Amino acid sequence: MSLSTLSVLEKRPAFEYVDCEAPVAFELMIPQRFWRYRSSAQGGHDSASSGVGESWVILHERQYRLRIRLTEEEWVEDFEPMMRTLWGQWQVFTVQLDANDPTTAKSVRLVEPWFEMEPEPTEFSGVLEVEMLVASDDGSAFEYPYYPSLAP
Repeated sequence: MSLSTLSVLEKRPAFEYVDCEAPVAFELMIPQRFWRYRSSAQGGHDSASSGVGESWVILHERQYRLRIRLTEEEWVEDFEPMMRTLWGQWQVFTVQLDANDPTTAKSVRLVEPWFEMEPEPTEFSGVLEVEMLVASDDGSAFEYPYYPSLAP
């Protein structure tokens, strides 16, 4: 498969962030795997000596585990520098779930990994996979299903 063929595939992610006040944007060549949804709530629970229980939620946010596939070159030139910048600054960045569809862009913040990341080799030569957990900046859900034909 040629690079020109890869550039029209769906589900190729694109990223945009700010490094030293300069915007940086890049697209990856390989489609990502299915993203996974995660609901994270922060709060607690307690029980009185009488046995009456209570619980509370302070924060509820939707999180998304993105499984990104990329070439070794993309890791060195684009992705790792972005992660180093995000680790050093608590900033919002943009993930576009499909580089061919601007309506799939979402402002997010990095939840995991924090300060370390090792790409895993895949069954394909020269292709790596990394996972990152992101949370929507405004608490809203991604409106873009991985399988649009199955969406309600």
